[in-house]
Parts: sequence; C-alpha cells; structure tokens
Amino acid sequence: MISETECGQIQCVGCGCTDVNACIDLGGNRCRWAAVEEEEGIGLCTNCAVKPLDQLIAHGLFP
Repeated sequence: MISETECGQIQCVGCGCTDVNACIDLGGNRCRWAAVEEEEGIGLCTNCAVKPLDQLIAHGLFP
C-alpha cells in the first residue's frame, strides 16, 4: 500500500493528519497548516501548533 506522503501529501509531525485526512478540534473545525516543509513532506497543523512545547518534546518532535 502506498502511503499518502508517498503520493505527495504533507503529513503533520504531531498527529499524522494530512491534507485529505485533517484532524478536528474540540469546536468541530478542521485543522490547517501552521508550518510546512514541502521538501521533507512534513508539516505542523494548527491543532498541534497550539500544544505546549513540552508535549511536543515528549513526543520526540523537537530535540
């Protein structure tokens, strides 16, 4: 099976959401991209961007 990132989709490093499989916040809103690194095929969605930095570090998303 070909993953979405292999098909040119950007994947969130925080939760794994993509352009075609966006995550939903508590208010029922779809996320958007807060930051994208197209060459790497990764990004950070708006839902993950508002998480405390210590949570992102704990998940290995920052050194």
